[in-house]
Amino acid sequence: MTHKTKWLLFAPLGLATIGAGASMVHWAGSLKDRKVPALQWLAAGTAALAVLNAGKPGRPAFPRFAHLPLIHGPDGGKLSKRHGATSVLDFQQQGILPEAMCNVLLRLGWGHGDAEVLDRDGMVRLFDMDGVGKSAARLDPAKVANLSAVWLRRADDGRLTQAVVQRLQDGGLPVDATAAARIYALMPGLKERAKTLVDLSDSAAFLARAIPLTFETKALEQLTPEAKAALPPLAEALAATDFTAPALDAALRAHAEQAGRKLGQVAQPLRAALTGSMTSPPIDLTLAALGRRA
Repeated sequence: MTHKTKWLLFAPLGLATIGAGASMVHWAGSLKDRKVPALQWLAAGTAALAVLNAGKPGRPAFPRFAHLPLIHGPDGGKLSKRHGATSVLDFQQQGILPEAMCNVLLRLGWGHGDAEVLDRDGMVRLFDMDGVGKSAARLDPAKVANLSAVWLRRADDGRLTQAVVQRLQDGGLPVDATAAARIYALMPGLKERAKTLVDLSDSAAFLARAIPLTFETKALEQLTPEAKAALPPLAEALAATDFTAPALDAALRAHAEQAGRKLGQVAQPLRAALTGSMTSPPIDLTLAALGRRA
């Protein structure tokens, strides 16, 4: 059959020659009693009915029809490779959790009031065809990232630690048991700032890196001669604690007050020295995770 073949119905034989580039999907789809095709298949409904009723005497059968909207990119154009990720495997590589991706896919063209974040049980319980929209849905990367962040914060810390360790090792960074334990200890703080497993892995990498660290430019700018000179007295004050987060926080505040500085003026150079960057979970949690002998 070619794209130029016109509709030809041979009723005596019960056959339908389907044109406009159609395929065997018309024959297979016609066997179902309910049809929910994507928007571009609506025109094939006539062909499906012809196949379904071919050779059947009496009153013809009419299945229940519905349609699913197309998925467009953020610019309103039909989703394609130029929009970036178009496969669930692409989103997996970008660090989107499976439950987040299911949530994203469900919300494309379907809604239930204000419900935005739904787990699998909620999806099964609430889904019906009445919630399917008529217009095309837009796959917005920003919304994907936001939903991913929600599910990342809900995810089990042990599961996330395993995923991060695997990604770091796949990237060539060895992760021993000590580093894995540090990642797990800091995971509650790490996942609050991440939107994907890629973000999470990048922010956790310093916990596995060997000294000397590689420093970001902004971190180096914090480590002025004056700031470096202030680190040894600060280290002595921290060493006198039991190295729990509350004790470390109290020691940092007391040291800053004694030095006549704001807490940020003390914490930022310390963060730069410990992580090689200017972003990390709260410094007391970071210190506790690294441990006294880091």
